[in-house]
Amino acid sequence: MRHMRVAAILLLGAAVMMARPVPAEGRDPVAPRDLALEAKRLMDGGDLPASLSAFRAAREALESFAPPDAELADFVGLQLFNLGVRFNNAGDAQRAMTCFIEVLRVERMVRGRLRDRAFRASLREATLKVAGFLVASGKPDPALEANQLLAEGSAGDVEGWVGLGASQLARGDHAAALVAYERAATIQPDSPEVAAGRGHTALMMARRAEQGEVLALIEKAAAWLRRASDLEP
Repeated sequence: MRHMRVAAILLLGAAVMMARPVPAEGRDPVAPRDLALEAKRLMDGGDLPASLSAFRAAREALESFAPPDAELADFVGLQLFNLGVRFNNAGDAQRAMTCFIEVLRVERMVRGRLRDRAFRASLREATLKVAGFLVASGKPDPALEANQLLAEGSAGDVEGWVGLGASQLARGDHAAALVAYERAATIQPDSPEVAAGRGHTALMMARRAEQGEVLALIEKAAAWLRRASDLEP
């Protein structure tokens, strides 16, 4: 029965997405609002996976309008965050991360004007915590997108860039990891986490480097790791 509800939700969402974006004065936001209300009903009834599918469809439907309905985006973002917290409390970090990514997409849709500052701070804190857990658990892919959205959403978010570097490093993309850590270093040059990230990345790069480059990378790694130790409080 739940699979039938999810299929119906996705079909409705697909129908909405087939429509071209329309200007605000000519739009009918009933479809995304219906999807959002159905998602909330499913969440309140305890069917969290189906609720996530419905909220995702609602977010996609919102993007089909130009500009999106800010009030509805606000509602969808808050409910997705609450859903993510419930998944996380139930031990499902991957679905929690999916929810937080969806909220970050909603925030990007409304150009960072999602709810108030306290809500955005809670979203950022929860996203970083779950992303760090996933990276440490050997599941860096969902954390990568979350950290990328955080970093791109606020150019001065050093933790977002550090998280992005850690995600890239865990995926074996050492060059991209170093770029992220170097971007973090321009924001907060005296961060021990940034220095340690650069050091560990250089060590990983040394393992794959040509023979003539290994020594230079090891020396860089040692220098960055010493700096990280010196910067520790």
